[in-house]
Amino acid sequence: MNDIQIIIIDYGSQYTLVIGRTLRELGARSLILPPNKVDKWLKNNNPKAVILSGSNWSVHNEGAPGFPNLLDITGKKYFILGICYGMQLLAHKLRGKVERPCEHREYGPVLATVNPKHPFFEGVAKKTQVWASHGDTVIKLPKGFSTIATSSGIAAMSDKVNRVLGIQFHPEVIDTKEGKKILQNFLNLSNCKKDWNPENLIKQIQKEVLNVVDENIEKKNVILGVSGGVDSTTLAALLSPVLGKRLICIAI
Repeated sequence: MNDIQIIIIDYGSQYTLVIGRTLRELGARSLILPPNKVDKWLKNNNPKAVILSGSNWSVHNEGAPGFPNLLDITGKKYFILGICYGMQLLAHKLRGKVERPCEHREYGPVLATVNPKHPFFEGVAKKTQVWASHGDTVIKLPKGFSTIATSSGIAAMSDKVNRVLGIQFHPEVIDTKEGKKILQNFLNLSNCKKDWNPENLIKQIQKEVLNVVDENIEKKNVILGVSGGVDSTTLAALLSPVLGKRLICIAI
């Protein structure tokens, strides 16, 4: 896994997998890890960027998940992007202030005003529709941070050198109209290169399966149990071009 450029720390958001999928659509691989698995991975790897997911936790809840011990939230080692809870956690740990004021709770489509001069929002309309789902809100920024977007409250923040960023809404969902552009800007900021090509991955899977099959069973037939679900039917579609009539699918 040494070639992974981005890790996503999963704090339990319903959108965590969507973050990974959206990054793949932009051509970037990522690795999703729960907080308790991050330290072990960081001991042997050095990513270019770390994304902190949303969560149904509040930073003020007893037992709320925090940062892994080895995670550098200063931005010196890698770029950091906190999304929703991730932004609140950054603000909370860096001595900003997070509260749950009634007037700042946002759920559903929201109109955000961004700073289009900031590289995180390059090419994004000054007023853009986003998707929000939060009760807690950053009401005071950590020292050295500035507001780079607003809605009913602070919607995004950045440190002075643009290496630690937070965004209150969810750029990974399609309801945020320019979300992909925002995430692409983060990839550009963190110098993440395109390293995801689904066509190359398919060819790699086909080659490896064919090598294993030919080596171990002397080019005999292969039986594949197919349930009708996505996983088994996708596997059948991948193997059929290379195995041909040797692939026998049995509906289970």
